[in-house]
Amino acid sequence: MNCEDIIHEYLTANGYEGLAQTEDWDGCGCGLDDLMCCDGPCDRCQPAYRVTWENCVVRYTEEADQCPNGLSEAECFGCYSLTKPDSQPIP
Repeated sequence: MNCEDIIHEYLTANGYEGLAQTEDWDGCGCGLDDLMCCDGPCDRCQPAYRVTWENCVVRYTEEADQCPNGLSEAECFGCYSLTKPDSQPIP
């Protein structure tokens, strides 16, 4: 068992869906299926939740239909946030 295995086990056991940067949320993060994919130090990462198009464009941006990373709905693969998004899109 290595550090990545230990982190994956902790995240899974506690309902998290990946890791995200702690500074200036920009959606940067990684999911459980590709944990620590950036090959950089993860000392600023914290447990995080996956944010989908439906709950991102309404909750995290001032204008609906505008991704903070400039992606279209078709290009969106999901981002990660330290705040758990609502399970349903916000009307």
